[in-house]
Amino acid sequence: MLRKYLLVFIAVLFMVSVATPALAEQMWKSDEPTTFDKWSNHIKGWLDDRNITMDEFETNLNQLFNPEKTQKIREQDQPEQQELEKQLKEMGELESREDSTSSLESESPSNYEEEVVELVNEERAKEDLQPLEMYDRLSDLARLKSQDMANNDYFDHTSPTYGSPFEMMDQYDFVYSRAGENIAAGQRSPEQVVEGWMNSPGHRENIMKAEFTHIGVGYVEQGSDSYGTYWTQLFMTPR
Repeated sequence: MLRKYLLVFIAVLFMVSVATPALAEQMWKSDEPTTFDKWSNHIKGWLDDRNITMDEFETNLNQLFNPEKTQKIREQDQPEQQELEKQLKEMGELESREDSTSSLESESPSNYEEEVVELVNEERAKEDLQPLEMYDRLSDLARLKSQDMANNDYFDHTSPTYGSPFEMMDQYDFVYSRAGENIAAGQRSPEQVVEGWMNSPGHRENIMKAEFTHIGVGYVEQGSDSYGTYWTQLFMTPR
């Protein structure tokens, strides 16, 4: 392998000998026959004068003539670097998550949102269930979901921005053992939206679930939209 690299290097030296007159004079102005060993000794001496080891010489030639193989060897020989890059990527994802969490705006619940909670607890009382506690930060998240539906003109539990309700709650660092979501659109009053939910088996099940302890409600009105109003209920049991 070294013989191959030396032959390549000799060819390079021949092409740049004009730029390196001292080496050229040493190698060309001689009455003795020029052999491969003599060339090798001249090159080794030239490298020694510049404090370049044969290992460094071979590595540099590898990088010059076979960069892909060199890159593979470098990756295999540097697991610590790969682990560091992985940690930096994870840190970047964590910072992105923290930025998202800090963007959750805190607002006081509106009268409509508070009235929805009151109506829900009235329905639960009919079944001797404990009332749900209104959780303001959960209402902030529910309001964000309603606003997302209004902004992006969709009506679905899965948001194109935040994913499923559970992914959205995870993104904003809610810790829970149970969770659920009800959504509605177009209703003009708390009474109308709660009545609609209670007449729907799936929505009623969330409202009447004994295991839930907290609720958040988000109401958004956007007159220019096809629905005009968006409602979101989020339920959870903290862990």
